[in-house]
This record gives sequence, C-alpha cells and structure tokens, in this order.
Amino acid sequence: MKRLIVVIFCIVHCALCIDIKSQISVSASIDSVQMFIGEQAKLTIQAVQPHDYVLQFPLFSDSVASNLELVATLKPDTLLLDNERMQVTNSYIVTSFDSALVYHPGFEVRAGEDIYLTNPITIKIVDMPVDTTQQAITDIKDVYQPPIDWMFYLTIAGYILLAILILSLIIYVVNKYLKSRNREESEPEAEPIDPRKAHEIAYEELEALRQKQLWQTQQFKVYYTELTDILRRYISNRYAIEAMEQTTDDIVTEFRKNKELKEKKDEIKLLTDVLQIADLVKFAKWQPLPDECERSFHQVSQFIDQTKEITIENSEKA
Repeated sequence: MKRLIVVIFCIVHCALCIDIKSQISVSASIDSVQMFIGEQAKLTIQAVQPHDYVLQFPLFSDSVASNLELVATLKPDTLLLDNERMQVTNSYIVTSFDSALVYHPGFEVRAGEDIYLTNPITIKIVDMPVDTTQQAITDIKDVYQPPIDWMFYLTIAGYILLAILILSLIIYVVNKYLKSRNREESEPEAEPIDPRKAHEIAYEELEALRQKQLWQTQQFKVYYTELTDILRRYISNRYAIEAMEQTTDDIVTEFRKNKELKEKKDEIKLLTDVLQIADLVKFAKWQPLPDECERSFHQVSQFIDQTKEITIENSEKA
C-alpha cells in the first residue's frame, strides 16, 4: 500500500513539473543580423512564464559573447498575457569593434534549479567599406592651427572692461557715501554767526570774565587763558587773522606785516605785553601780582578801544 502511495506521488509531481515547464518558454533575438564595426544593436531575451514564478535572466558585465561587448542594460519590461501568464523582456545594447561572425548557442534563463536555454543567435560584424574610386587613401594630416577669433577675444575684453568700470563706480559711490556720512557724524553743527561788531562781543565777554573774579581766587592760569582767548577772538573777527591757532610771535608778526596794522605801534606793544605775560602764566607757571592781572585786563580793553571799528552815522535835519 505504501509503495502504491509513493508511486502515485511521484507520478503527480512529475506531471506538475512537466506542466510548469510547458508553461515557461524563453527566446533571444537581435534587431540586426549584420552591422558595421562600432555600430550598436539591441539584443532581446524574452520569457513567457506563470505569474507566481521567478526567473533569473543572465547577468552580463563587459561582454555578451566573444567579440560582442555590452554597452548598456535597459530596464526590464513586463506584459500580462492572461490571468495565469505574463511576458518578461530584458534588452541590452551591444556593439563590436572587430570584424567577425559572432555565434552564441543560447542564453541560460534559470528557474530555481531548472535551466531554460534560448535559441542561438548569429550576427556578422563587417568593416566600413571605403570607396577608393572617389578619394584615395592619404597619410594623416598635420595638426591644424585654427585661425584666431579676434572678435571673441575683443568681446571677452569688453566684458572684463565693463565689469571693472562698474566695480570701480560702485567702490567710488560707496566710499563717497561713507566719507560723507562720517563727515556728518564727526563735524559738529556750525555755531550761528553773531551779527554784532567784534568789539561789542569782546566787551560783553570781558564783563563776563570780570564777574567770575578768577585772579582774585588765585586761578591765574584759567584767568589768563580766558582773557587771551577773548583777545584772540576779537583779532580774528576784526582783522580776519586766525589768531586762535597762532602763537604770540605769529600774531605779532602778522600785525607788523599788515600795511594797515604795522603803524599801530602802541597797540602792538599792548598786544605783545598781554600775550607774553599770559604765556609765562600758562606755560612757565609764573604767578603774577594782583596789579599785573588787573593791568592785563585794562590793556586788553584799551587795545579793543583803540582798534575797534568806528561807524559814522549821518543824521539829516529837517
């Protein structure tokens, strides 16, 4: 009984295997049976199989067959034939660089342990024909030096020059803007110009200095600094001499060079005495006597009185 069951099982298994094998068919084809050296052709390996069956197509690395090299492997294509079968197509781009007759006995497609062999393929690789009647074969030509394209180089030079000009303009505008902004930030606002006469301003400043009573409180350096500043500002406003930035010798020299001022010897002496005493107090730490401080004050006032601008007013009587 057991032998009978085993025999029946073997018969059923063989029948199933034969049935499955009958449902699988493989084939190979190439789209040209003849091609020139370096030309390309498409090799196709196709299989018809059940849906639930997995086939393993051949894997090529560099060559497909002798004298037939692989260029590219295309994406597989699947087509449903019916509810039980489907068609799987694998394609390859091949070429050859030798003239020969290429023959392949068939490609193996595996299904588990079973091997299915495709039909053989044959392709002839031929040389490119040369028509010697039209043009004779000649030696290799020397290296050809193409002519210089001056317009190309001039265009490039023009673009470079334009870029340099634009960049220079941008740098100039930015620097000018930055300098203008820095100047506005650094320069203090200009003080309003006092419309009064130079001596009127000086008299007012002398009176303000008198009210401070600096030399009476032993502040000799501060006193002489403010006194000479009043004198220097008066000279600048009256004679347009930059006395605030000049030394005593420079101011005196300016007076002696000026045609209008060099004749005022008494005024020059008053100016010299006040500035020299002030220099001693400010730079030599000399302490003047009280009468010297008061005399310097009167000398400045006297200098202003003798050099002030006199305005003559004409009155008309009816």
